[in-house]
Amino acid sequence: MKTLFHLRKQISCKRIHLIWTMRDLNCLRLFDADFKEIIDTCKNEGDERFTFSIYITKKSMELEKVSAQPLCQYKVGRPKLEDEMINSTFSHTSSKSVIFFCGPERMGIDAEDIARRHNIFYHAETFEF
Repeated sequence: MKTLFHLRKQISCKRIHLIWTMRDLNCLRLFDADFKEIIDTCKNEGDERFTFSIYITKKSMELEKVSAQPLCQYKVGRPKLEDEMINSTFSHTSSKSVIFFCGPERMGIDAEDIARRHNIFYHAETFEF
């Protein structure tokens, strides 16, 4: 995430939108310092090219038990990928788009299908904690 953020000024792109899905708030809290740096830098520089949508997939009842909230805002549930991609990636019709995916296999199949239907370049990576 930070690498993409720092590259935003070096690569020829109009916008980077990160859609990040994780299981619980503990995962999100691990990146609070990174999100703080990104949010503060964007505000200070007036740079709106790097945006993100965060999704927590655990049920909302389980989230209420957590006392300290993370720095950035998030939504509960799985993302509606096509809606997210249309609202961010495809809104720049005059430019090329890339979907770079890393995540669960089922979600990857959905993302690849969306990319194929909209003639968008798709790349997938896999890693494990």
